[in-house]
Amino acid sequence: MDSAEKWLGDWAESSKKNFEKNHRIKSFNEYLGDLAGSPYSLSRNAVQYVVDMIEHFGEEKVYCMGELLTRFNLFSQPLPQKTIAPLAGSEEAVLDVYSALKNFAIEGKIDRMIHLHGPSGSGKSLIVDWLIKGCEEYSRKPEGALYTFHWVFPSEGGKRMGFGENPAGSGAPNTYAYLPSEEVAFRLSCDMNDSPLLLISPKRRRAFLEELLAGAGEEDKGRFIPTRHIVEDDLCPRCRAVFDALHDEYGGDVENVLRHVQVKRLHISGKYQRAAAVISPQESPDADSRLLSTDSNLDSIPSVLQHLTIEQLGGSLIQANNGIVEFSDFLSRSPELNKYLLSAAGGGTVEVSRSRVSLNLVPFATSDEDSLDTFKQSQEFSAFRGITVFVTVPYLLERSKEQKIYMETLSRIGRFKHIAPYLAESAGLWAVLTRLHRPEPENYGKEMTGLVARIGPYEKAVLYDSFSFLVPPLCGFDIQTIEALPYLREEFKRTQFYEGRFGFSPRDMAEIFYGEAYNRENNCIGLYDLLDGLNSLTKDRSLFKFLQLKPENGYHDPSEFSEIIRKEYLELFEGDCLQAMKIYPEGGILAVVDPYFNAVLEEKEDEKTRELEKLLAGERDPAKYRDEIKAEAERGLKRSEWGFVPRYLAEARNYAAGLRKGREEETRAVLAASMRLLAGGEKNVQPESLPPAKNFVERMMEEFGYCPHCLYESIKAVLEEKYK
Repeated sequence: MDSAEKWLGDWAESSKKNFEKNHRIKSFNEYLGDLAGSPYSLSRNAVQYVVDMIEHFGEEKVYCMGELLTRFNLFSQPLPQKTIAPLAGSEEAVLDVYSALKNFAIEGKIDRMIHLHGPSGSGKSLIVDWLIKGCEEYSRKPEGALYTFHWVFPSEGGKRMGFGENPAGSGAPNTYAYLPSEEVAFRLSCDMNDSPLLLISPKRRRAFLEELLAGAGEEDKGRFIPTRHIVEDDLCPRCRAVFDALHDEYGGDVENVLRHVQVKRLHISGKYQRAAAVISPQESPDADSRLLSTDSNLDSIPSVLQHLTIEQLGGSLIQANNGIVEFSDFLSRSPELNKYLLSAAGGGTVEVSRSRVSLNLVPFATSDEDSLDTFKQSQEFSAFRGITVFVTVPYLLERSKEQKIYMETLSRIGRFKHIAPYLAESAGLWAVLTRLHRPEPENYGKEMTGLVARIGPYEKAVLYDSFSFLVPPLCGFDIQTIEALPYLREEFKRTQFYEGRFGFSPRDMAEIFYGEAYNRENNCIGLYDLLDGLNSLTKDRSLFKFLQLKPENGYHDPSEFSEIIRKEYLELFEGDCLQAMKIYPEGGILAVVDPYFNAVLEEKEDEKTRELEKLLAGERDPAKYRDEIKAEAERGLKRSEWGFVPRYLAEARNYAAGLRKGREEETRAVLAASMRLLAGGEKNVQPESLPPAKNFVERMMEEFGYCPHCLYESIKAVLEEKYK
């Protein structure tokens, strides 16, 4: 009990300190002091805020289909108290969103809606989710501080203040912002989350800010833009009516009016729809109003306001003001319900009841491709096209990023069922293969026609993945194929049927994983379980559009995809076996080839590099070998950033073949004995074969992560396939 009370006391003390540190409540005069110190950050409109938030978390350079692009760290940021899947890939789509936001910021107004479209499960809503989560976290930091305000009306002498007397000359306080609750007769919040900046009239606001900027730092001066929010936006109708009523009551004394303003820190929250909202398809309006007096005691309303018709604004769009709104599955909504967005997105206003309300928010919409195709044929499309920025969000075409999506699902399943090695990699490759199109030779010049016709789906997948996952025995790239990469990735990009529009989705793959998770026949999910699940799920060709496409040269052919991942897996498994037998070096063939080529390209000459050189050169002279590798790599690099890859792969294959030479029978014998050991125990193995078999099985299980089931299954397959 004592520990619980101590914990509660510590929490209370921490909460008070945090409240004081963040200065969550302040007067309007104090707010003006903050504004003088940060004229840019406290006058930002919603789009400037979102852009600054993205940039706040930083960026890095990553490869995207062989091209070096910017990736914003926000989308993989471990945000506190946030449970959201990382956004794997989609760098191009995010950059398109960022470019649209930057354009809005430069123009000083938000006059279009960003419409994310793509196949189901491609990550459209996840992009917006991350933007909302980023804003939530940023709004809690000093540099991301946002403020809104309340109207506060005090009580006097136990009676509700009716403003029958003039408190100005009777020692009244400078502000009512800090009055305790028992001294407050009536508090009225701003339903629009409006900034206190809007309490300054538009005709004075810009001049005032420019005066503050004159004494501000160079960064504030350089980033400040007189946005529509600053130049035109006014208070919401209710706050304007309250301001005007008090202004009249105090005979034009604005200082007395602003005593009633309590400035409050605004923390963005998607869950509670504070400056962030996701609006799902519905028939109810996104913005509405109701009379405040219907739910309130009229006696509690100060007499100065009782002649007003006080309406309370509501709805998701109103609550999202000063932040982000997403219209999820936008084109599933009734077209009539969407027409108001022509003025909301294009003009920054929305009509509520008898009033027109200014909006300061970034509107997003998401929809699938089929719905968008249908919408393009409708009469309404031409009107919406002018207020929409379309951003395509396809399925991923890079295996290394696709497999990251599966890792979270597999890690959950792995708590109660063994996950075989390379399952995520194989699943990622299969999914990517379903999304690729055969290159059309007629789209290329004569010199490339024959070349692109020879590029199969596996070669294209490896190219698109920037060679990040290599299995040398299956790869055979020449420099001409590598040079075709920029043309391949652009061929279908701006077409209606772009690569990544069709294919197996992450949700479909998760269905297979969870199906196998509850399969009681074994305690492991391995490659062959995956293949069984894929075969079962793709039997009905009507379920998936990619199955309805004509197979050509291995493309759009699920049986070919299954064969590709099976062959790749056996190569990976054999590599693990040869490491466990100490025929291959620890880490595999690429653990030698990769650092050596890096050293050659970086012109390093240390002891480790010379050791690697001797291993790879074999019987050749190491110095001549190095000169040869360096010259060929440099020739390739002059033609392509990946020009060294052909020789790199050749050396990996040569080195592997040299290590295996003369040891095939030894390998087969250990594998066969291990298979008998796993099937029937020690009594099933010859005494002389038992020690190497036991050692091999132990290493494969302890160091490489196999279980008896998937190890037996894989040994059986590799013996049949490669050691007949």
